[in-house]
Amino acid sequence: MQRNLRISDTGTDLAELDILKPHIVDILEEYNLVTIEDLYFSTSEREWTVSELPWKIIKSFKQVLNLPLKYISDMLDKELIEVLKKIEITTLLGFMLISPENLMEKTGIPDERFENIKRGLALSDILGTFTLSSYYIPSLTFEQTEILRENKISTIADFILTSNQKLSKLLEIPSKDLNTIKNSLTAQTIQASYEDRGIFAAETKLFDKLEQRQLSRDSIIQFERFQTIQEIYYVVEEEFYPSNPDLWSKVSAVKKVLDLPLRIFTEISEYSLEVWEQNNIKYVYQLLFLPDEEIKDPVLYRSISTYSSKMLEMRAFHYFAKLPSSVYNSSFFRNIVQDFEEKTLSDVVTDKKVISLLLSKDKHSLTDNYNLTLIRALLELPIRITPFFNRIKKIRREEYKNTKIGDVFDIDLVEHSALAPFYNKLQEVDSLNNMVADLAVPISSMGLPRELALKLSKSSINTLIDFFSTPVKTIAEITGIPQRYIREIQDNLDYSLIQSFKKAQT
Repeated sequence: MQRNLRISDTGTDLAELDILKPHIVDILEEYNLVTIEDLYFSTSEREWTVSELPWKIIKSFKQVLNLPLKYISDMLDKELIEVLKKIEITTLLGFMLISPENLMEKTGIPDERFENIKRGLALSDILGTFTLSSYYIPSLTFEQTEILRENKISTIADFILTSNQKLSKLLEIPSKDLNTIKNSLTAQTIQASYEDRGIFAAETKLFDKLEQRQLSRDSIIQFERFQTIQEIYYVVEEEFYPSNPDLWSKVSAVKKVLDLPLRIFTEISEYSLEVWEQNNIKYVYQLLFLPDEEIKDPVLYRSISTYSSKMLEMRAFHYFAKLPSSVYNSSFFRNIVQDFEEKTLSDVVTDKKVISLLLSKDKHSLTDNYNLTLIRALLELPIRITPFFNRIKKIRREEYKNTKIGDVFDIDLVEHSALAPFYNKLQEVDSLNNMVADLAVPISSMGLPRELALKLSKSSINTLIDFFSTPVKTIAEITGIPQRYIREIQDNLDYSLIQSFKKAQT
C-alpha cells in the first residue's frame, strides 16, 4: 500500500499520541502513514495491507474522529466547543485539523493557548472510551446491544454516528429517547458502565494478576484496553498479541468457551436450559454477559446464579489446548474431525461439526461421548488423589500435594522433573478416560463419616471426582457441615489413603 499524499508536516504524529505501540508506528511509517490524519484520509479497507494492524482498529479510530465535540465535553472546555461551533468546527477531526493561526484569525483565541489545549487533549483516552463495544452503552439492554452488533454497529462511536431513523427501526426506541441516550454518553458515564458491566479477565481464574495487566500492556494498542472478557469476545484477534503467544492462547480459550452452546454442558438441568431458551439465552456468552439488573424473573435469576460462577471458571479449557486430540474418547472424535491427529483437545471439543452432531443426539449420548463437565473437573483435581502420586518419592510428595493435574502444563518440567512422567502419561491415547476410570471411587469407599456420605449421595455427589469438583460451599450447604471441616477431609485424602479404605471394605 503506497500513498501519493503525505500530510505529516501539518498533522499530529502517531508517535506522540500513545495510541499504538512503537513497533506498529514504525511499521506504519514504512507506508508513509505518520500522523493520525494520514490514517484518516489516506487509508481504505480495500487497499489496507498492513497485516500487523487489523483494519477494524483503523475503522474504529476514524469513527471516533468523526464524533461531534459535545461528546468530549468532559475532556474539552465547553466554552471552547461553543466557539468552535460558531466557526463550523463541530467534530474531533475538525479540531485536530485546524491550525492555531487559522483559529486565532477566526476567533481571536491566542494561538499559543489553543496549541496548549490541543496538546493537552488526551486523544488516547477518547479513542479508548469511544471504541469500546456497544455492549457498554448505558441505558441499552443486553438484547438491544446484541441487535446493534448483528447490524455491525460495533462500537459506541458507531452508535452515536448511526442515524436515529435506523436505530429507531432496529431497537424500537423513539427518536427522542435515542437523543437522550446519545446525549448521556460521556467519558465518565461510559467508564462507569464499563466498570459496572465488565467481567474482568482474572475472574475466569485463567489469568493471574500479571496477565490481567498484560492484556493491555502486551497488545498492539498503547492505551489501556482489553481488561474484560466482553472486550476479549467482541474485539480481540490473534494479531493483537504478536509478542505474547502464550497470552493469546489463553485469550483464544476464553473466546472458544464463550461461543459454546449451553446445551453441550451435561451438568445443566433440562429445566434451566428451557428457562434460558425462553429468554433467548443459548450460548455461554449470553449467560455471562446478561447484567443482573436486567433479570426481572426470579426463576431466571436463580437458574443463572446456579451455573454462572462455574461457567466463568475457564482455566481447564486452556489446558485443553495443551493436550493432543487423542487423549479423550479418541475412537469417537477421530471419525468426525478432519485432520484429527494434528488437532488439540481444544480444537476437537469446540469443532462445529462435533457440536452439531452431539446436539442432534439425546443427553445420554452427550454424556457418554462429550462430557466436558467431567474432563474439566478432572484437570482441576489435585495430583495427590491419582495413582501417579505414589510414584513420586516420599520426600517430595509434600511439595506436590496441592498441585492440580492441569498445573503440569504450566510448570517447568526441567525444574520439577518429578512431574515429567505424569506429563508424558497425560499425552497418551485416551489418558483422560483411563484417569476417570482410576478415580471412579464411590463416596462409600472414601472413609467419609456415614452421615456425610449419605447426604452427598442424596445430592448426586457419588464419586471421588464429584466430591473434589463440587464447591466446598455447596457441600457445606447440602450437608450442614462447616466448610472448614470439609476442607480438612479433602486436604487429608490422598491415593494411598483411598486405597486403604477400599481394601478395608473388601
